[in-house]
Amino acid sequence: MLTVDKAKEMVRNAVEEQQPSKIEAVSILDRGQKTAGDTYSLSEVSRYLKVSENRIRNWESSYSQLLSNHRNQYNHRVFTDSDVYALERIKLLQDSGLYTKQGIVARIKSKIKDEGGATSGEKEYRGKLLMALNTLAAEIRGLRREVREDLQGNMRRELEHLTLLLFPPKQSKRWWEFWK
Repeated sequence: MLTVDKAKEMVRNAVEEQQPSKIEAVSILDRGQKTAGDTYSLSEVSRYLKVSENRIRNWESSYSQLLSNHRNQYNHRVFTDSDVYALERIKLLQDSGLYTKQGIVARIKSKIKDEGGATSGEKEYRGKLLMALNTLAAEIRGLRREVREDLQGNMRRELEHLTLLLFPPKQSKRWWEFWK
């Protein structure tokens, strides 16, 4: 059974594995004329995050409340530094497999809100609460899957049994009973 401590450890391990190196983080900003306030194209962001452009487009539609909807003069998507940071967080949380879409939105919004000035006790409590909620959601999904599989197996066996009762297999006659 998944406990809160085990879930926290899994998230911590995922964060450590998924953290891009400082060189990679600086490389997206060091594009010659690029400065910290510039925007980045979809292909640059996809290369930086090592995900497909389609996945970023999907995230843009799914998490539109977290991202700015900027487009350049050619109507191409462009992303700001805050968008790239939010996409990094989305990728990290989604790849951990512990968060639902609503959990990711809540986690990132709370992170933005926490930068505004929540106390460390509140931050810790919120983190524990979110972790517990996401763990429970994962447990519920697993239990639903198990129940569904059990029900399908039971229904299949019942149908086979009823089929045999309603339509018994024909027994062929032996050659000496042919005229009976």
